[in-house]
Amino acid sequence: MNDVAKHERELTTEERILIGDGHKNVITPLIDSWKILLKKMEEFRGNMEKISQIKEYKKDLKKMIHTICTDALKGDWNRYFAEITIHGRKTFMDEAESAYKMVATRIDEVKLPSFDPLRLRLQLSHAIFNYDILNEHSVAHDIAVKARDDSNGELGGLSREAHSESYNMLEAIQNQLIKWDFQ
Repeated sequence: MNDVAKHERELTTEERILIGDGHKNVITPLIDSWKILLKKMEEFRGNMEKISQIKEYKKDLKKMIHTICTDALKGDWNRYFAEITIHGRKTFMDEAESAYKMVATRIDEVKLPSFDPLRLRLQLSHAIFNYDILNEHSVAHDIAVKARDDSNGELGGLSREAHSESYNMLEAIQNQLIKWDFQ
């Protein structure tokens, strides 16, 4: 995945989406594992042998996440590390927020259409960052709703493939909104 992203030619939208999907499919289970280990630490509080094992697993998992995220999008990279870091967490949070704002500015500068799947993916990532890391639930909700509402009704003139990709991203945004409503 990293080798493809390092090619000198500019990637197509489809290639960027595939790389993003591949990255997400690799990193999400690792982040989920991290969260499980945190719960297990609470569960085994007082059992030093189990806590020691969990700390070793966490150390290995953190190395793995670092290796994978080194070449990822800066906002997502910092978001992932904000989730798994205690010391220096604020730095990762600030870096992620800065990266997401920079990307949003660039998207506006190049006038990427509101229904572009890359734009929708970045908006969803930014919303998840606000919800999960900053605990800014209303901000996250507003970002996701704006992304969904701005692109509604604009999918008609797209090719079948582009329409499908955008529709899938809109569905992911809607699913995230539903998930947040039930939390």
